[in-house]
Amino acid sequence: CDEAARNGFGKIVLLHGHGGNTALHGMFCKHILECAKPYAVYSVPPLPGMGEYIHSLMQSEHLGHACEMETSMNLVAAPELEHLEKLRGRVYAPRDVPDLGQGVDTPVEWTARWPEMAVGDPSKATREKGEKIMSRWAANVVEILRRVKRDKIVPRVMAEFAAARK
Repeated sequence: CDEAARNGFGKIVLLHGHGGNTALHGMFCKHILECAKPYAVYSVPPLPGMGEYIHSLMQSEHLGHACEMETSMNLVAAPELEHLEKLRGRVYAPRDVPDLGQGVDTPVEWTARWPEMAVGDPSKATREKGEKIMSRWAANVVEILRRVKRDKIVPRVMAEFAAARK
């Protein structure tokens, strides 16, 4: 981000494509604020605001890594990497994990729940579903970028925060 700012960018948008990065979004934005940077940062998670739309397209109960949704998207982006015939009806159901209460996380929760690193029923994936998701995602990102371009609040408040730290 510092290098982008050095080259004249006053607003920097970080567009994440991996769900595993979502926990880092808030931490990174807070870090940038603590460093009193002279630029504004916007962190956009994967498929922002698309949960309901995606669920309306999917037939599988569980979505996540290598699921129906991700496989559908990959049938568009890199179809040569998909070999659905090898599934032979395999569905990846979640395993039980300890009931620790709402919001409690562990280093192994995801791995314990999905030990094969695949989720749900990727055999239900289709290129058509992938095209719909990716098209909607692109349209959402365009709208977000338009809003970022119009935004005057984040840069102002970041500058105020940086000035107060001096």
